[in-house]
Amino acid sequence: MSEINATVQEEIDLIVKAARGERFHFIVVAYDHLSLIDRVKAALIEKYPERRMTILKVGAEPNTDFIQNILDTPAGLVFIDDFELLLKNEALALGFNQKRDLITKLAIALVCFVPLDRKLLQECPRKIPDIWSVRSLLAELRGYGTGKDWMFIINDFKREPYRNYTLHEKEEEIKALQKRIASISEDTNAEGLVAQMHQHLGELYYTIGMYEEAIAETKTALLTFERIEDREGQSQSNNILGVIELTKANYVEALYYFEKNLAIQRRISDRSGEISTMNNISQIYKAKGDYDTALHYLEQSLNIWKQIGDRSGEGSIWNNISQIYVYIGNYDKALYCLNQSLAISQQIGDSYGKAVALNNLSQLYSAKGDYDTALRYLGQSVDIQQQIGDRSGEGTTLNNISQIYVAKGDHNTALRYLEQSLAIQQKIGDRSGMCATLHNMAALYLNRKNDYQKFLELEELAYNTAKEIGDVNAIYKVGSYFGYVLCEHNAIERGLPILQNAYHIGLQAGYSDVEEVADLIKKYSSNAAN
Repeated sequence: MSEINATVQEEIDLIVKAARGERFHFIVVAYDHLSLIDRVKAALIEKYPERRMTILKVGAEPNTDFIQNILDTPAGLVFIDDFELLLKNEALALGFNQKRDLITKLAIALVCFVPLDRKLLQECPRKIPDIWSVRSLLAELRGYGTGKDWMFIINDFKREPYRNYTLHEKEEEIKALQKRIASISEDTNAEGLVAQMHQHLGELYYTIGMYEEAIAETKTALLTFERIEDREGQSQSNNILGVIELTKANYVEALYYFEKNLAIQRRISDRSGEISTMNNISQIYKAKGDYDTALHYLEQSLNIWKQIGDRSGEGSIWNNISQIYVYIGNYDKALYCLNQSLAISQQIGDSYGKAVALNNLSQLYSAKGDYDTALRYLGQSVDIQQQIGDRSGEGTTLNNISQIYVAKGDHNTALRYLEQSLAIQQKIGDRSGMCATLHNMAALYLNRKNDYQKFLELEELAYNTAKEIGDVNAIYKVGSYFGYVLCEHNAIERGLPILQNAYHIGLQAGYSDVEEVADLIKKYSSNAAN
């Protein structure tokens, strides 16, 4: 079985090794970027040029001729690019499974590609149990590791479009508000007005990545709103605090503020505000890997946004729905949703939303191997983010640019962008972003620069950050790779507990590759005992 979470090239090397010998091999390759299919094929053809290559398609309307086409191929390399269509067709899957004895007599390497979809892979042992039992390898190819590839729009502040101000305009607005507060703070009849100004300051500080200042200003506003029983002000302040904590990946605190806000919004019949809060709660479920619940909240929100005619809210929700489809591997639906989001952002002049949509569109094009188009979109996105002072978004975009250069083989340029990304994330306290960037830097130092000590320094920081913020997916992904590399470098006493922790997390979360972690644990436990 594959040693998971190695680099893409290491995984491809394992696939090539698994296809050795003129006998039957069943190799399943789960991918998250379409360009990886061609990379696998090219590697196999280069290694085994003497072997005949056959490409078969299940097709949108599969029939039993497909299985006969396999049986008519006595030897060579057989590629099936759309194997997921077979798995989704109960009759065809049954027929394929029943032909196990005939198929396994062929001298072929049957290489089947499927999107990296946890639920789809979990169905394999049930749908094709006999064929599945003789698989040579299940390889999972993640083109960009655990990088923070996709950006999720948080429905944040409705009253003033601060997020579309330029950085200079925001700084000037902060100075003006501070001066105004100082001039009227002693007036007891102006408590509500002063609280609103503190709240505006909180919003502004948030949009330029000064999170601690944003929290302090917003809590000052909230205390006043609670004292004077201003429910609308309380709702807005709770929402801002929830958004800030969500951005910092403090999910427990974020949920606390959002639930407080939701209760107030329902009490005052603020329907549009209620939808925004539901959207934000959906992201917490997304972070936990509960995509069905996240999608349920988002689809409810989208329908209501359309009913009340809020174009900004609708654009944000389209973007967020696209990200759920990305995570479950449905790129066609993701592209449709992103185009909807981009069109709305352009129509209403929402610079922030446009930057996010461009960023996410770039990731779909990179998945297809169209790196030039991806870089063009990312360049447009980062230009907008710098103009409006969106530091968090800028950090994410720089990270994404780095991974395009990794894919292109320009590792020095990739490292330069990663360093820029990390500097921003450290400055503004974006710990979720830091985790992804540190992990990407660690992998680059290990696999491209052969610097094991630097890898240890960066990957340990990434792992500890993931644990601090409680990001289960990051703990699992970073921990699996970190533990694996440690054990491979004879640090089994240190690496094995990390692998075991990752296994327990993966088992509880239902990750499809958790048994691969179990295999690693068995392997290194055996090595430690000898």
